[in-house]
Amino acid sequence: MKTKSTITTLILALFLTVSSAFAGSKTTNALLEAAKKGDFKIISYFIKAGADVNVKDEAGFTPLMLAAKAGNFGAVYALVEASAELDSQNTSGATALMFATKYGHSKVVKFLTQKGADVEVENNVGLQAIDFAKAYGHSEINLFLEYVAG
Repeated sequence: MKTKSTITTLILALFLTVSSAFAGSKTTNALLEAAKKGDFKIISYFIKAGADVNVKDEAGFTPLMLAAKAGNFGAVYALVEASAELDSQNTSGATALMFATKYGHSKVVKFLTQKGADVEVENNVGLQAIDFAKAYGHSEINLFLEYVAG
């Protein structure tokens, strides 16, 4: 099983090396897919290859949003350290912080706010991250965001 994982990683690394030279939609889609799956190793390869960590899909999702939604702290950390835009919004106005909040990923919420994510950003219907904490019953995150908001 470990051998299969190693082979997969090597194949993906080769793909990244080749595809980074073409800077096209295949690279963008692969980075977004890696972020969605929270694949820290592949995301790290993209970052090292100089991929744009702020790329967006057709709905405006960034790798950071997808990693935050999945609750993968390692992927979120790597993307933030590679200068991912914390408050980037998708076509609905949602941010990475809103996704982490909605899905109850408290460690990601705390990290994003510590790194400077704006807790008062509103989506297209006027909701903030704290509204997602309340709506989805994440009381610990709700209290934390209230504290951060002052």
